[in-house]
Amino acid sequence: MVKQSTPQKIAISIVIVLLVVWSIFPIYWNIVTSMKTRNDIFSMVPKFLFTPDYSAFKTAFTPGSSSIYKYLKNSVIISFGATLTTLIIATMAAYSISKNRFKLKSIIWFVILATRLLPPISTIIPMFLFASKLKLIDTYFLMICINVALNIPFSIWLLKSFFDSIPVDIQEASIIDGCTTFQSVTKIILPLVAPGIATAATFVFVQVWNEFTFSFIFSSTKIRTLPMLIAQARGDDIFMWQDMAAITTIQMIPVLLIGLYLQKHLVSGLTTGAIK
Repeated sequence: MVKQSTPQKIAISIVIVLLVVWSIFPIYWNIVTSMKTRNDIFSMVPKFLFTPDYSAFKTAFTPGSSSIYKYLKNSVIISFGATLTTLIIATMAAYSISKNRFKLKSIIWFVILATRLLPPISTIIPMFLFASKLKLIDTYFLMICINVALNIPFSIWLLKSFFDSIPVDIQEASIIDGCTTFQSVTKIILPLVAPGIATAATFVFVQVWNEFTFSFIFSSTKIRTLPMLIAQARGDDIFMWQDMAAITTIQMIPVLLIGLYLQKHLVSGLTTGAIK
């Protein structure tokens, strides 16, 4: 291994610090904007020291037309429902494709991956006509199904790599010891792919939690989510930047908490899943 000189270490450290600042600064600036008055936001010289104004958060959590509770409830129901459904279907499909031999296996795998080649936006018109006939517009069921369909191909592809990394001998040994196939999968295989499941869950949840386009088109009043509320903070003539920043800050909190909680699984999942 080639040892790095002191100037190289300093240069690498500076680059890392700059990348961290580049990544974190937008989050920091959004948070501080949510606590600034309009005069502070539009100050010619950016203000880093100011008197915090929490009126936007008070408005968001005060029951009424501007309350965040309804939108937050809709986001939670759709995000957790779509994430759980996606994981169940993707886990079973990934295991079957990885460990079982059957006809048309390669074709099915190709079709699953090929669905990612089609831009999701191109399916909106036929999907809208179909949902309208079934009277599913503005329902939780439709939004969960749409998000599941959008995230299943990636989830199957990700989880398949984890199942592929598990030797067949492990499952065969458990069956010889008296386990049924179901017991072998649930008690031995699934715990081994837990990092992959955590990784898939994190990515799917973030995608559904932040999804805007389909929510905008397929919802009217009942199931509008937090991204829709952020878009509504745009007035007729002005942008209510403090309100938008406050709602965005609230929306970031669950994602940050889940990311921190699953950090160990996420890191190990991103590294272990690629090694066979």
